[in-house]
Amino acid sequence: MSDVKIMYDIAMNTKDKAYIRIYEQLKDRILHEDYLYGTKLPSKRELSRQFGVSLPTIEHALLMLMEEGYIRSEERSGNFVIYRREEMFGREGLKASLRETIVTEESSFPYSVFARTAREVLSIYEESVLGKGDG
Repeated sequence: MSDVKIMYDIAMNTKDKAYIRIYEQLKDRILHEDYLYGTKLPSKRELSRQFGVSLPTIEHALLMLMEEGYIRSEERSGNFVIYRREEMFGREGLKASLRETIVTEESSFPYSVFARTAREVLSIYEESVLGKGDG
């Protein structure tokens, strides 16, 4: 998707913050392979223009994508997709894999997988996990 310009719709009537909506839309583009492995994302300024938001908002969304292992940033080069569908486990495969995995060193802990999984769980079970208080 080299020269294709995409306009994004970040509905303002949702309760999510702008950077969350941008993160979700970019993640969906990556997951649906609109942005393939190795593809350079549009520049921060271009994304800012397309989404109609400030650079810090774009930077926050990109940071979330980096933390979860969808993209990597190269200084003075841009952000590149590092997600590959074939490298991801299905839900059952992930559960089995996690049961079998023993992390012996902190450096080998899969932080990007943990962050992605934690966000997914929170988005699915938000009310039961972060339920309203009793008082």
